[in-house]
Amino acid sequence: MTQTLQFRYYYKNQAEQFHFYKIPKVLFTDPRFKGLSAEAKILYGLMLDRMSLSMKNGWMDSQNRIYIYFTLEDALELMGCGQGKAVRLFAELDSVKGIGLIERKKQGQGKPAKIYVKNFLEDEAVTGESDENKTSQNRNSEKGDFQGKDEQFSQNGNSQHEVTSNFQKSALLKKESPDIPFSGSLDFSKSNGNNTDLSKTERNDTESFYDSMDGMERAREKQEMEQLIRRNIEYDVLFLRNPSCDREIDEIVSLMTEVASSRRSTIHLDKQDIPQPMVKERLLSLQCEHIEYVLERMQSSTAKIHNIRAYLLTALYHAPETIHHYYAAQMRESND
Repeated sequence: MTQTLQFRYYYKNQAEQFHFYKIPKVLFTDPRFKGLSAEAKILYGLMLDRMSLSMKNGWMDSQNRIYIYFTLEDALELMGCGQGKAVRLFAELDSVKGIGLIERKKQGQGKPAKIYVKNFLEDEAVTGESDENKTSQNRNSEKGDFQGKDEQFSQNGNSQHEVTSNFQKSALLKKESPDIPFSGSLDFSKSNGNNTDLSKTERNDTESFYDSMDGMERAREKQEMEQLIRRNIEYDVLFLRNPSCDREIDEIVSLMTEVASSRRSTIHLDKQDIPQPMVKERLLSLQCEHIEYVLERMQSSTAKIHNIRAYLLTALYHAPETIHHYYAAQMRESND
């Protein structure tokens, strides 16, 4: 039986100190989405949240459409479910077998798929056209011809009838085995290539519920860790002082969060295994000046870096020890 914890009450404006994942209310009130499972709606909310990272990194295609990277491994960690369920949740949202709230574009060569998160406020069944169709119509009207209607449906790959049909089938997705591969890219790990008996080994609903709760708890802990790290390093100040390094700063925050919230007993660092609590304590001691120091060292380094993650983690871990020696050496060189 799960242990009951003694949580404290909220007082005054304490609830505003947290960040929350936002799931659109319309997904629960609009009849169009009644066929979607609650977990698929949560996954869609997580993908909506991921778009803020895409905006910071400028991940847009030639038509200014935003895309995200959200792998199966991300879903497993955040949703706390088994791989079979995660695949079915992707399929529920997918434009091929599901309702069409996401569209996956494979890149090949082991790269993760680009995922376009579709606008839930507009769909073809209501407006009669997609964003791609609107772009095509505008282009045709400028040329003075109105032959773009057939082109619209060929570009989008789904007619209005097909969208409606896909939605009607979405309620049956839990009983289907989606034709999405389990290997060959970063979205699906190679270690699970054979899943022919997946339905036989599926955990029961009670176990799945507690797995989901554990996954949500892990996601909450990770989010709180990221907030703590951002405060420690004065994240907003870093951006203002280093506007050209915005992507690198986000990568540093992501790496620090991952390592500091890891449940591993040790972290392999600098060719040795260091206890995770020791690494966590060091990372949480870093401040704005340490991050700027690491950024400067990376920009000035002429050596070829083969494993940027290991290099960056090592630099962050040793930053409090080496920062003063580095700037002292620079001062001596400027005085000579």
